[in-house]
Order: sequence, then C-alpha cells, then structure tokens
Amino acid sequence: TTQRIPFRPPQAAAAAVHGCRFTIDHGIHLNGIDYTDRVGSPIAGQGASQVGELIAVRRPLQAEQRRLTANRSFVAEGRDLGTVVFPESPVKFYVTASVRVRAFRQQASGDLRAIDEIINDLKIRDERDMKRALDPLYPATDAVVLSTDHMSAEEVAAAMEEHVAACRSRSTV
Repeated sequence: TTQRIPFRPPQAAAAAVHGCRFTIDHGIHLNGIDYTDRVGSPIAGQGASQVGELIAVRRPLQAEQRRLTANRSFVAEGRDLGTVVFPESPVKFYVTASVRVRAFRQQASGDLRAIDEIINDLKIRDERDMKRALDPLYPATDAVVLSTDHMSAEEVAAAMEEHVAACRSRSTV
C-alpha cells in the first residue's frame, strides 16, 4: 500500500507532513513504505512544486532533509537544496537544460504524454518555482552552473566528479 499526501487544501497537506518520517537507507522510505522508484517521477515533481508554496509543508520537510543528512556525506537533488536546505554545502551544482531537452529526457525515461504537454507542464513548474515568494528557485552564488543540453547523463556525472575531485585536492570538501 502507499500513503497519499493531499496537495489541497493546504491545511490537509500541512497536517499530513507533520506525521511523516523518512529514512534513506537502501532507498527512500516514508513511514516505512518504499518510494524510491517514484521520487523522481513527473507527478512527484509537480506535487513538490505545488506544496512547496506552503511554509507549513516546506519547513518541516527541509528540517527532515537536514536530519537525514546530518554527519554524513551525501548527494542530493532538488530545486532549493543549495540555497535554502544546505547553503553551507562545500560543493553545489545548478544543472540546467532547455525545456525542450528536459521534456525529451522525461519522455525517454517513461513519460508517455505528448511532448507539447510535457513542455507545458515543465514551463508551468519552472515559472511557479522561480516566482514563488517562499524559497524561489535560483542558483546559489557559489554553485557551478552546468548547462547539459548537449551532455549525456554519464558526461554530467563525470563533470561533477571531476569538480569534486578538484575541490578535494584543494581541501575544500
């Protein structure tokens, strides 16, 4: 069984979040249920963007992210991690790609919707996340900006690994 957290009304989303307990050993679990395969899905991204406008949802989840990563090395992906959740992180990347490239990548990873529908949803999410009053989307001032339109996932990972290795050799990580 899965646990559904309502997006609307805002009070229901906020109330549901207060009972959440995440674990990240061998996958991502919420209250004991494995959500690893769903975390990066389009519906999860849209839902995160919608409830991300609510301070009563955002602040407890940010605290939970900090709890999960305390005293450990980690890699995390998210739209406010480098600016709000982990601003002290010694290495940050802001990964970009055109909306068209992102839409084709999403389709290649299993999204069966028409490309124009995916593009539209991505544009809506980007605008909502960049213009929200609470923790808007923008690159951290010390983030390495990676434009990935012409890069494979392997090339992106290699560029990141190279940067982290350079930081380690300078003892900044």
